[in-house]
This record gives sequence, structure tokens and C-alpha cells, in this order.
Amino acid sequence: VLALGMYAGTSKDAANALQTAPAQVTILKTSDPAGGGPFSMGLVSGWEMFVFPLSDGESLVRTVPAGAVRVIETLSWPDTPAGWRVDGVSCVDDATGGAVAGTLLVYVPDSDISFEFTIAPGQEVTCTFHNYKPAQITLAKETEPAGGSGFDLWLIHPNLNSTGALLGDGESSVVNGLAPGTYTVAEATDALSMPEGWQFESLSCVDDDTGLAVGRDFQVTDTAAALYVDLAMGQYVTCTFYNVQMGRILVDEVTDPAGSPLEFGFNPSWGGAFSLADGDEPYDSGFLPPGTYSVAQGDLPEGWALDGAWCAPVDAPDVDTDVEVAA
Repeated sequence: VLALGMYAGTSKDAANALQTAPAQVTILKTSDPAGGGPFSMGLVSGWEMFVFPLSDGESLVRTVPAGAVRVIETLSWPDTPAGWRVDGVSCVDDATGGAVAGTLLVYVPDSDISFEFTIAPGQEVTCTFHNYKPAQITLAKETEPAGGSGFDLWLIHPNLNSTGALLGDGESSVVNGLAPGTYTVAEATDALSMPEGWQFESLSCVDDDTGLAVGRDFQVTDTAAALYVDLAMGQYVTCTFYNVQMGRILVDEVTDPAGSPLEFGFNPSWGGAFSLADGDEPYDSGFLPPGTYSVAQGDLPEGWALDGAWCAPVDAPDVDTDVEVAA
């Protein structure tokens, strides 16, 4: 029996040395986008556990006894960079390049991964952990004046269930876990979707890291305002939709003495002419975009003269607004 364990030209001590030759494990870290880390790694061999950080492109080489080896990455530790996920781990024999068989004990993409295998005496194995950072788009809403609400915003992609959000001034909706690709960010501008009295004003998208503008092919139609965003791996983008509230102009006719049935004509810059008599309901322009407007009184009935005109906000009637009265 002893002879069966011997080899020509070897001794019993040499055979024992072969059986107890240490092995080697290399743990390599890669990430997409490049530069990720540091990530919390672990190596369990025998009765020992080693915990260490690795960033993209870094590696750790460790001599271990033959036997069971477990390699670990955890994203659940507090010091792990936010937003990253682990894509998997692959272990190969350095000599043959072949995959090393083992057991994937734990695999939660945004939490932890653990792989266990058996290493032979003198064997050298490299285990590569790959991390990726999904992209993210934030839809944000701003209004002038502040406090607008009920705006219908959308994020659209062929491989994504269209994500909509009703947002008010100062609110935002974050859509994360996105793959690279071209996304459409949009706001519904049709009459049924746009809150009454408001209009879409502008849309801007910026890279959260660089602050630079992103997006292309901006367009506004009767139904939507939209912009295409070409999203890269790990890119975070914020798109801000800006809306303004339209105003209304009320025109009232007052006569002295009161109650004159005569019609006085007016010519507004925003639409067609109209006429009013003292006591009529004030003429309502309807919603008008922010801007400068004028209204002029036409030819007066015989025996009447224009005595004056003034304008004031409806919610602050005692606040005068400058008015130029032409001769």
C-alpha cells in the first residue's frame, strides 16, 4: 500500500510537500463606467477571513491553503458607493484559463454576492468581480409664480413601461435602474392635460455630475413638449420642466353720470374690437401669455370725453399700474 503512494525519483517527504503546497487566489475588480469604487470585498479560507477594499482595475493576491475558498463582495455596507450593483463573479484557473467550478451561495445584484470553490495545492485562481452603475433620470417641475400643480410629465423608452408623474412646483420624480439608451422626456401640453391658465415655457436637461446640458431634438406640439436624452451607463440626468401662469385682462366702462346706455368702443392689442356700456359685465380677454398688451378706446359718442383710465391687479385693486393715456 505504501508503494502505491510513491513515485519514481521521489521521496515520501517530497510527496507530502506536494500535497501541502500553498495555493494562490487573486481577486480583481472591474466596473462600468470605469473608476468605480472602492467596493467592500472579502476572502474566506480555512479559519481566516480577510476584508479589504478594491476599486476598478485594482486586485489583491493572497496565498491560501488548499481546500475550500469563498470570495465575497457586499454592497450593503454603509461605506459602499451609492447606486452601484454587482453584475457577477467569474473564477478561472490561471494555468489553463478554464472556468473554476463552484457554488454561487448568494447573489443579490444591489446587495451581495458570494462564490465558493475548492482550490488544489499549488493552483492559482483569479476571481473577477464586475460592478455596474445603472443610469438615472430625474423629472423636475418649476413654475412661475410658485405653487403651480398638476402637470403631466413622462419618461418613455421602448424597453420601459412609460413612467408618468403628476408634479407640482418644486416636486420631482426619480426613475433609476436605467440601462444605457435613448429616452424621451416629455410634458403633456394638450388642453385636457395642462392645468387651466398655465402654459409650457421651457425644458432643460443637465448631467448631474458635470452640470453640462444634455438632450437633443427638442420639439413642442399641441400635445407635448419633448426632448431626447442619450443616456450612458451610470449617467445621472435631471430634466427640469418650466411652466408659467397666464394672465387675464378685464376691461370695464364707467360713466359719469352713471348708467349711460351708450356703447363705448375698445381696440385691444390681443384680439378683436369690443364695446361696453356703463354697468355691463367687464370684458374678459381670456388667458394671455405673459407680455405687454394695450387697449385703446375708440371714437367717443358725441358729447363725451375720456376722463381717465387706471389698471390694478384684481386681487389687489388698490395697487395702481402705470397707464399711458393718449390724446
